[in-house]
Amino acid sequence: MDSEKLNAERNAELRALGISRYEDDYNKSPAKTTHFIGLGGCGCNVLQFFHKKGLEGKYTGITELGERILYPGINYISFTPPRYDPFNLSNPRVLFPDMRQKLVVPEEIKELFRENHRYVLIAGLGGYTGTKMVEELTLWLDDIGKVFVTICSLPFYFEGKIRNTIAEKSLIKLRPICNFRYLDHIAILDQCLVDLTVPDAFLLGNKKFYETYNSFIRFDEFMRNGCQEKA
Repeated sequence: MDSEKLNAERNAELRALGISRYEDDYNKSPAKTTHFIGLGGCGCNVLQFFHKKGLEGKYTGITELGERILYPGINYISFTPPRYDPFNLSNPRVLFPDMRQKLVVPEEIKELFRENHRYVLIAGLGGYTGTKMVEELTLWLDDIGKVFVTICSLPFYFEGKIRNTIAEKSLIKLRPICNFRYLDHIAILDQCLVDLTVPDAFLLGNKKFYETYNSFIRFDEFMRNGCQEKA
């Protein structure tokens, strides 16, 4: 399915949700350690990009490790989603993540949130780990009053209709959360004046994640300073 057709199918309302109502909890305590947590393959790729950019904080990646290159300075937690054999071939190489299965968050991951940190959750929506984990953790952190921001992406058109449908449903669940931000990879490609290779497209996505995070911080600081001046 081409980009133009998938663009037409994507609900315009979802694209109007770039910034939800403001809540300034994230920067209330400058002394807090910022803890960046990448969820799934996309989240961990963005996490590595943030780390290379020199953002200060603690870094944790949660994904299937496999042959992934482990970067110094990032703590990795291996997580394997439940799988199924869609073709009944009994072949481990063709098993797919089973989105029908409920997520069970390992205790090792829950332990990450016992610290008094400012958490930054990063994920690409559409796959099991990125989608299920970011939904569960975002709603939980919001419920218990932790200081955090969640930044997610909608998939590129070339990632397929199924991933895009899953991502849109997840976005509907997450959008009421005040400190939730997202970026739309399809919209990003539509704004490009030249055709990009797949690696270049993902690199551009990493840069947009970085810009989104910095925009959130600048907006938060602006609002806090404005409120202080009025007081």
